[in-house]
Amino acid sequence: MKEHLLLLYFVVSYRKGYLVKQQVRKFARIFRFVEIVNSLDYKIKNSISSKMAEKTRAAKTGLGHVVEQKMEQNYDREEAAGTPAAVVTWVNAVCAGEHDAIPSPEWKTMCTHLRDGVMLCKLINKLLKADGKSPIQFQKKVMSPFVAMTNIENFNKGAQDYGVSKEFTFQSGDLWEVRKGPFLNVLNGVHSLGFVANGKGVKPSYEGDIKKSLDLEREACSATRKRLSCSNYISIPVDIDGFTFVVRNVFCSRHSPDMQSQNLTGFSD
Repeated sequence: MKEHLLLLYFVVSYRKGYLVKQQVRKFARIFRFVEIVNSLDYKIKNSISSKMAEKTRAAKTGLGHVVEQKMEQNYDREEAAGTPAAVVTWVNAVCAGEHDAIPSPEWKTMCTHLRDGVMLCKLINKLLKADGKSPIQFQKKVMSPFVAMTNIENFNKGAQDYGVSKEFTFQSGDLWEVRKGPFLNVLNGVHSLGFVANGKGVKPSYEGDIKKSLDLEREACSATRKRLSCSNYISIPVDIDGFTFVVRNVFCSRHSPDMQSQNLTGFSD
């Protein structure tokens, strides 16, 4: 607003003879430069904030560190399988002509490019429109983290409306914080969205690999065993007359991995 008022002042001053034409042209060039700088301002701030977040973020310790390391290993496995490359190829193809393409399947490049949620919202809106559903609302000009996280949340809502299970959505912080481990959740979310789109006949189709449910169950069981080994309190499934109940917060001695009955005490709800 201030720039426009000043420009109006210069134009009026020129017409009244207070300024010569060369000075007006000089000011016009300055204002065009200011507009260009303003348009790039958020991109620069976004890049700087992501780098600063990496430097200033406190390192995780204990169980949190173990969990994040495991997620990073899982991401490396997905990367070896070509999942990030398949996601980038599909998202760029669907959003072609409406948004700048993701330049690389490298995780940090993907994360930084999707961080404001704009491309994700454009992606889900194209899919929703093709499916005959109402598009989501989002902000194209993202000038604050709050707006970016709101865009990400709206994308998740749109993905659920499209048919993606809630279990395959992700938290806004998984994308905004620019961390490799949590970014796995984002990758899995878009990966799942691609298969839902394939089921609706969307072209171009998503070319990622489908994991067998048996493999997912084995990974879940393995993660559960590791989690239980880190705590004295566990949850035990109990089968009674065909119904399965879960008894939570059962104390188990660390020295008894086979969980013999004499080591189980302290049942609670």
